Amino acid sequence: MALAASTPRMPLVPKPTSGIGVPSRNWVVGMESWDMKPPGREPAHFLPRRPAESSRPVPPGCETIEEKGIMEPMPVIDCHGHVGAGFDERLLHQADQLGVDTLVLSNISMSMRWPDEAEIERRNAEMGQIVAAHPGRVEGYAYVNPRHRNALDVIRRGLEDQGLIGLKLWIATTIDDALVDPIAELAAEYNAPILAHTWDKVDTQLAHETRPANLENAARRHPDTTFIAAHMGGRVERGLPHFVGLPNVYVDTCGTLITAREVALTVERVGADHTLFGSDLEGGCLAVNVGKVLAADLDQADFDLVMGNTMHTILQGVRR
Repeated sequence: MALAASTPRMPLVPKPTSGIGVPSRNWVVGMESWDMKPPGREPAHFLPRRPAESSRPVPPGCETIEEKGIMEPMPVIDCHGHVGAGFDERLLHQADQLGVDTLVLSNISMSMRWPDEAEIERRNAEMGQIVAAHPGRVEGYAYVNPRHRNALDVIRRGLEDQGLIGLKLWIATTIDDALVDPIAELAAEYNAPILAHTWDKVDTQLAHETRPANLENAARRHPDTTFIAAHMGGRVERGLPHFVGLPNVYVDTCGTLITAREVALTVERVGADHTLFGSDLEGGCLAVNVGKVLAADLDQADFDLVMGNTMHTILQGVRR
């Protein structure tokens, strides 16, 4: 499935002629009773789809897509999610309902701030198994703790043996710590992105939690490394100036404080080609995070870049 390149975007909520299934309780609390498929109807795709060109004959005298130089639409990619207590297959059902093709996940629980080496090895191996079981639908980041002596081996194993596509750094240390330098250099060798939790808080900053200024420092020190600043830096208007003009820094749209306004502002200041759709699954709701990009009222070209085209290009460049 892929975004339409020329069809106008459909409204977020379809208008069925019969009743539509709804969740009986908040998805963030629990998914046991979630059912987005209305009785007697096919699931509604909130992001439009274009029919396969091969199924439509080209009228005499008309150019083909290839002759016009129009690119085929890329998949819709959620660049930032997490595996919870095991992978729940219903996440893919939700993704199908919302027109999201690929989930890029890391297997690290927010309740586990300091996993030891053995726990990281186990979780990354499990992430690799999930990726292998869902080719094309799930991609994975290797979680890395820069304080561990085996950090570089974790990266090599994740990218070469476990089928993972990048690295996830959380709060083991700030991303501009010297401990991260060899990790950033190795990531550049693989052309693998580093997704870094980035949040600037008023009074509840966690120890070693990366702020936008930390990420700017790291990006300038490692211009050949691709960084993804999660959550747009938290306090978006304070964070964005640290990312503007850095070609190796991308920002993702996930976060409970991020709204359509912040998405539009980021596209305006950082550029659609450096803004990536993310949901923060399972801590965030996929539908809400799709909705705020739709509500940002971007033009079709920018919308396509944010929802997957740019992340697709990043993933295609990873050397494994």
